[in-house]
Amino acid sequence: MFTNLNFILSSVFGSQYVTPLMHYRECFGDEQIVEFMVKLDNLFSISWLLGRRQSLTRSFIIIRKIDFFAELVKKTELTVAEAASDFLSDACLRYDFFDEEVSSEKPIYIEDLRESLNTEKWGNFSGTKINKTRYLLLKMDLLMSNPLTILQYNKNSSSVEHLMPQKIEATDWNIELSKHKEWVHRIGNLSLIDKNKNASLSNKLFGEKKVKYQGAIETRANTNYIFISHPCWDIDSIVANQERSIDLLMQYYQGNS
Repeated sequence: MFTNLNFILSSVFGSQYVTPLMHYRECFGDEQIVEFMVKLDNLFSISWLLGRRQSLTRSFIIIRKIDFFAELVKKTELTVAEAASDFLSDACLRYDFFDEEVSSEKPIYIEDLRESLNTEKWGNFSGTKINKTRYLLLKMDLLMSNPLTILQYNKNSSSVEHLMPQKIEATDWNIELSKHKEWVHRIGNLSLIDKNKNASLSNKLFGEKKVKYQGAIETRANTNYIFISHPCWDIDSIVANQERSIDLLMQYYQGNS
């Protein structure tokens, strides 16, 4: 879990999480470091996904809290395990933490993430913003994978695939244009696959995509689930996958709420 979270963050998020993570390790070693990595990933990514600039003040507060509990270890008032556990329960790691004396950063409410996941056009992002979509798809790969799976991702050989294509005019896709416009860029219609497959799949029907995808050796648990679970792909399929995706991600984030 630690390795995969570190890989996802370093691949598509950035390096902002590294300083508090390294300071935690310096003070507490590997004691509950996976639990801290989960909370750190939750906290930093939710702010990013919601378009809220992650304040350096929050990182500073987290580092100060680590120092506080590390000092108690030095004074032998707590063991390393106790200090790490107490720190992981501290309010500074909550989404809705707010201390007006030290920060102007507003609290984050987890239901805002549910709303964003449900309504945002994640498949319409471009430039660096597409990293948010990649992050969500990689996170679903992680959450649906065997715990021993090592995730792989290369921005030069992987891409976001619209299962119902972005253009259906003059194709065999039998979808109302209004429904197509409403659902084509939603998270429920997206998956992560190899770019070379994406080029060959193009606007083909879902059944043809499934045939071309069979036998591919990729650590894409979420994509594989979609192809295995759905004999066809229509608006009802997208809606069902949208609900599944949101439930999966929200369960993960609520662990730190």
